[in-house]
Amino acid sequence: MFGEAWDDMSSECDASVKNNPDHVISTFIDQEIRIASEICKKSSNLKKFIIIDLGSGTGRVLFALQRILGNSVSYCGLDTSNSWLNYQICENPSWNWI
Repeated sequence: MFGEAWDDMSSECDASVKNNPDHVISTFIDQEIRIASEICKKSSNLKKFIIIDLGSGTGRVLFALQRILGNSVSYCGLDTSNSWLNYQICENPSWNWI
């Protein structure tokens, strides 16, 4: 999928996860961030490493991880949606957005 169709689908997906009344779905993102941050903390003995978020959407996972891990790691988001990439670039232009 390309262009506007993908942009529409990705925005609906993001909203449906974020605003879903189902407790399992609404806490999914919190669990994802918790698990990812624990893995990164356990790997903190490594030299600098990069977290790559495939299908990064709004960048919310990377932004949340950055609040937890700070600049101890580098961040890179990949997404096929130009709208989401433009949003992410505005939020944090110093990161790698592809």
